[in-house]
Amino acid sequence: MVYPLEQNSGVNVSLSEDQDSFVVSNLYPTESEMLGIGTMNRRGKVWKSDLDTEFYPSGIPDFENPLKVLQTNQSAIPLNISKSEFSLIDINKTQKLDEVFIKAKKRETKIESLKKDIFTKVYAFDDTKRNSNLTFANYVNAYLPDYSARETSGSFEIVPRVARSFVNDPSPLIYLDDQLIVDQNYFYAYNMNIVDYIVVNENGYGEGFLGAGGVIKIYTSLDFVNKNKRGPFKQFEFPLAFAENKNFYVPKYNVYNGDFFKDYGVIDWIPNCEIDNDGNLNFTIYNPANTPLKLFIEGITDTGVLVSEILVLDENSPY
Repeated sequence: MVYPLEQNSGVNVSLSEDQDSFVVSNLYPTESEMLGIGTMNRRGKVWKSDLDTEFYPSGIPDFENPLKVLQTNQSAIPLNISKSEFSLIDINKTQKLDEVFIKAKKRETKIESLKKDIFTKVYAFDDTKRNSNLTFANYVNAYLPDYSARETSGSFEIVPRVARSFVNDPSPLIYLDDQLIVDQNYFYAYNMNIVDYIVVNENGYGEGFLGAGGVIKIYTSLDFVNKNKRGPFKQFEFPLAFAENKNFYVPKYNVYNGDFFKDYGVIDWIPNCEIDNDGNLNFTIYNPANTPLKLFIEGITDTGVLVSEILVLDENSPY
């Protein structure tokens, strides 16, 4: 079991007896994440894997600069130093600002956004449920009013609690971190101690005929295991990782027509830009000074070519 990352779903890898290695590609870890891998038996029990990892790429290659730089001109340049009297700022009219700490309820925001779908029900987990040593069958019978489950002798069965037809009602589809688990016996004695939340679509909208019994999606997270220091898996540090997204704060300027704003003013930052199929990038910038703008463009093309360019936008620009 390769545990999910923020930008990657979890992966279940089945190995035959003669296999001693496997490859997982296209992982996109951020700076604060580690790779979690556990060994799982047919009953869903997980323990730490006795294995080693090899990452590729494992480092940033050194690039040789083939450009030859001209020697600088060492001739002295006279400086024009203003001798005008310096005007002191009235200290009484200033205010020293303390540090501002902003706390956001990120988890509540995520759960609330999921609840906006009228066809689904979202069941959020807390530490009490995680520490109760519940199996998936225990949880279904105690907390999911639409279904009942039972597990005996290595088999797991889940059906709608209320009969929907005169024939055998189909079992719901069950996803684990967006991976459809075809053999539902996988959830026999499955421990719920790392579950983040569960999404239930009782009517199976969007799944076609196969979703006649509904859909249950289980999402896990390493955050809770890391917090309790009880991970039944081995963790590995990524040698390379992507920087975490940074928030951009637009400064407030007292004057928009002065030299300071003209030379150093910053009014916007547009990250994670994506070009559409027609090769266009559409965005809007608020220009408080209504003056020409200097656009700093940094990025990389789909062929790996680095882009760095400065464009000046004014009323005569063709852009």
